Amino acid sequence: MKTKLILLAFILFLSNNLNAQTTPRGNPVTSCNPPEVYSYQDKLDWGAAYATAYPNATEQGTATTTSTYNCHSYAWNMSEGGPTCWIGCNSTTNEDVYWTDQSYIETTEPYASKISYYVDDHSARQTATQGMYISKWGDKVLMLHARDYGPADYDMGYRKYYRLNLGISGSTSLMCSGQRTFSSNSAITGSTYSWTQSAGLNYVSGAGTTSYTISAGGSGDSWVGLQMTTPSGEVATANNLGFWVGMAQVQSISGPSSASRYVTYTYYANTNHSAGTTYIWSINPTGPYLTPSGGETNSCGVYFYSNGYYTLLARAVNACGTSSPSQKGINVGSKMLSGKSLFLFPNPALDNVTLTIKEDPLWVTNDADTINSEKLDVKDLEPINYTVRIFNNKSNLLSTLLRSGNTFNIPLTNMRDGTYIIEVSDGNTRYTQQLIVKH
Repeated sequence: MKTKLILLAFILFLSNNLNAQTTPRGNPVTSCNPPEVYSYQDKLDWGAAYATAYPNATEQGTATTTSTYNCHSYAWNMSEGGPTCWIGCNSTTNEDVYWTDQSYIETTEPYASKISYYVDDHSARQTATQGMYISKWGDKVLMLHARDYGPADYDMGYRKYYRLNLGISGSTSLMCSGQRTFSSNSAITGSTYSWTQSAGLNYVSGAGTTSYTISAGGSGDSWVGLQMTTPSGEVATANNLGFWVGMAQVQSISGPSSASRYVTYTYYANTNHSAGTTYIWSINPTGPYLTPSGGETNSCGVYFYSNGYYTLLARAVNACGTSSPSQKGINVGSKMLSGKSLFLFPNPALDNVTLTIKEDPLWVTNDADTINSEKLDVKDLEPINYTVRIFNNKSNLLSTLLRSGNTFNIPLTNMRDGTYIIEVSDGNTRYTQQLIVKH
């Protein structure tokens, strides 16, 4: 409203009764309370004049002309139940504080509750009918009008749209027990507040208010949610605020189930919550070398010295406690490996890796049987067909290849840098080995 009546400017100059309204986020909005200068007959006359000039707009009541509030106050303040005042008098602070403090954010018309005609600093509010707005026209009438229909001074073709920017304030850190309170970052008198929470949380207090308290009632991924309905009917929904409650659990251990001696294999603890979690690794029976046996990482390197069956265990540790162990069985040097081992060269590898399956001279069978070379037939001399499977470090299958013979090459040009598990099987026997790819 750059075009102002001299009378109105004089009224605002005389009105030194400044007060501070606030945005939904509690920041001050400069406002004042100018006196009423129009008689009832003046108001009727102005209403009739605007009805004649703008027949497609509708005055919102009888004798709505008044000098006591302006368009900004109506759209951003009074329509939400706020007091009668003039926003921006004797100040350059107008409605822009409502979005510069993030109480409202810019959006598109279908989701907007407030409209700024930014060329002439005019404000309106959306109605239930998209494209139909209500706004105060200067110090005159309050009108219902189409988005582009009104005084030319307002340059109604230039609009920005805003909606309430609702959020939840509160801690998202690990919660072990006790209570936790969350708050709405927006507060408008007369609004309703509907809080929700996940099944692992219990309600304590604050339903229908801007502050909501819950207690821990279980463990796992948890969240609180909030929906706010303002006096004008705008419904705003905050993004759920999530956090973890209780101990983390190791759900599984990834890595090969069969192994050879004198090779380091890498295993991974898969947890349901990794943030703030450390790990304790152990193996039964003892003997293999573990790196590390506990602490910072969810991975563990295992180096086997002896054949046998081993159980690898992993526990998750966070501020709420230590979980029960998850375990994985590993068969080392058993008959299923046929006294052979898988060797990779080079390792780390760049573009190709050579796989060789050869006799393990230190291999010991689980019984007293030995291989009798006199019993070998022609089939034992034929090339063996192998299925090669490549897994990532989470035990996800990436590719499957077919090869024959005891030595063959695998191209790596399409593989990213990282750690992989190579598994080779002839249908009865399975060999596994860790491969590092580094381009």
